[in-house]
Amino acid sequence: MGYFLMQGALMSIFLVIGLIISIIGLFLQKITIFDSIAIGIIIGVLSYYYLHLHPAFALLIGIGIIALLCWVQSTKYGFWIISIPMSLLWGFVFAFSHTP
Repeated sequence: MGYFLMQGALMSIFLVIGLIISIIGLFLQKITIFDSIAIGIIIGVLSYYYLHLHPAFALLIGIGIIALLCWVQSTKYGFWIISIPMSLLWGFVFAFSHTP
């Protein structure tokens, strides 16, 4: 019994480590997709809390925003319209997240 418990714990730990590495890799390699997912999650959560929508509708709104942003960023001008403000946002996040 203890053996199976230990194997489950190890599998859970490695799953979490794999997810963290995947998120970091997505951030470093495909930052436009990462930005779309981050904005979609934020808008979905905000629509749930502030508009008091059903969680399924909030999830659909988030997925729709992700799809819309991925489509907009695949166009020539949409890429620049989305990437410049997001680059500025990430610049501010990393500039002001420094702890003295």
